[in-house]
Amino acid sequence: MSESASKPIAKGVAPPGRSPARLTEPFNKITQANILSYIQKDFNEEYLTWHGSDDHDIALNEYDTPSWSNIQLVRSTEHGCLCGAACLTFTRVQVQTRLMQIDDQISAGELHWAQLEDTLRIAQQEHTDASEELHRLRKARDELESLLLIACNRLL
Repeated sequence: MSESASKPIAKGVAPPGRSPARLTEPFNKITQANILSYIQKDFNEEYLTWHGSDDHDIALNEYDTPSWSNIQLVRSTEHGCLCGAACLTFTRVQVQTRLMQIDDQISAGELHWAQLEDTLRIAQQEHTDASEELHRLRKARDELESLLLIACNRLL
């Protein structure tokens, strides 16, 4: 059994690799511009610090950044509290570190996307060229069969 499989899953959290859809569906329309109006009322009572503490809950640390940020955001809101989400566990340092990591991943993903677009464009052009050549060859075959028919019937 893998190490992550043997660890208990925190309340209100989907296992790594699975979206906690039950909690996140209402968040599709929340934007950075209005997020602060959704923060749970007793947010400051969580006693979160900028750097965390020795007893900081690390149960979510193994999650990939998209899952981790989604869970943390849900836990930060009134809706998350009402749905029974566990307590907040993030620190400013974690958020900044993950933000730098995700920016690097986005840059790499955009570069990969551009490379795939180039590859696709080349493949589409090759496909078009091959299709046109195949059409040209089939037309030539039809013409040759017509010439063969003429030759067989008219030539001495």
